[in-house]
Amino acid sequence: MLSRTNLKNLALAVGAGVLFGVSPLTPDDLLPSIGLGAIAALGLFVYLHRATRADTGVYWDGRRRIDAVKIREVAPSVWAALFLFGLVFAPTMLWMYSQWTGSVWQNNHGIFMPVLMFFLARSVLRREETVEDDSSPWGFAWLAVGITLVVLDSAAGTRYLSAIGLVVCLPGLSLLILGRQRTKALRVVLMLGIFMVPIPATLSNHLVLRNATAAGTLPLLRMLGIPSAREHSVLDVADSIFVVSDACSGFATTYSALALTIFLVCYCQSPWRRALLIASFLPLALAANVLRVFMLVLIALADFSLLDTPLHEASGVASFCLIIAILFTMADRQSLRNAFA
Repeated sequence: MLSRTNLKNLALAVGAGVLFGVSPLTPDDLLPSIGLGAIAALGLFVYLHRATRADTGVYWDGRRRIDAVKIREVAPSVWAALFLFGLVFAPTMLWMYSQWTGSVWQNNHGIFMPVLMFFLARSVLRREETVEDDSSPWGFAWLAVGITLVVLDSAAGTRYLSAIGLVVCLPGLSLLILGRQRTKALRVVLMLGIFMVPIPATLSNHLVLRNATAAGTLPLLRMLGIPSAREHSVLDVADSIFVVSDACSGFATTYSALALTIFLVCYCQSPWRRALLIASFLPLALAANVLRVFMLVLIALADFSLLDTPLHEASGVASFCLIIAILFTMADRQSLRNAFA
């Protein structure tokens, strides 16, 4: 029979698997999505099980049990505040979800940000000492700014102002409900909220990335002796024309890599390691996208019709997974384990 801790780990793993399965990182077909979600859930459960066995046992100390009681005591006010927050921002959150899951080529990391923030906040609050109520009225100032953005957006109809307003309201809710000390402890988590906001297509200039990707792909093709030439983002390869479009520019991968890098930097003790992460994410994103386009060109030369299959989108997911793996090798993994303890 599974222990209580393993049951929690299993529930977390299943939830993560479902989230991964419905995300744009998996195919639209049901069976592949279920299979990939199951693999993700199994991998996370094994990781959590091994991490739990290596735990020092601090997780269940007396102070944290006291904190749990305190949290239950204030639950009615917390739920009331969250209900009102959800009521105001429900249309915005639905729109954000549609942007997160609309395409693998844009904002594909957004669906994971609320879950990541929740578990980080949960871990931070468990480590915080029990303190007296230090609720701050400054929370109303944050809420006033956030609600003002929602009102302005009701006239402008952009949805982006409302999304920014949602992020601005989070520190306000924290100050009012959790107090100054806990809000200060949650500053990294609250800062990560900005990456929930979808990037407007009109603000993202893909031309530089498209040209850079094409320029990086050209020497790789010539190394294999394939006759090729480039004009801006257009590749002329063996009498075939390949255009590095906005979808293949690597913008989504770059933005996602930036979000991941900032998260890893926030939980990194060594300044040299931080500098390495910051300096590496952009070259890594570009190199991964160049490698992806290079492989797609080789595949198309063998059978052009393969570009119209799920393999095209899967290549984008694979390039981001490669970036994740490399960035995590440079990260402070002990600090990350402590962050989620």
